[in-house]
Amino acid sequence: MADVLTAEAVRNRPGGLAGRTLTFRCVTHSAGGVTHRDLELARRIDDIVRSAR
Repeated sequence: MADVLTAEAVRNRPGGLAGRTLTFRCVTHSAGGVTHRDLELARRIDDIVRSAR
């Protein structure tokens, strides 16, 4: 649900995220690196960004 709300907030913001750079680093420190859950989170972030364009 949070990803849907985030996408809606970006779409409703004048100019969206134009001119802004966001960097996400998805890593699980306790696992010592990237896990399948980190990859899934990265995919969801990508989907949100694509839907906001």
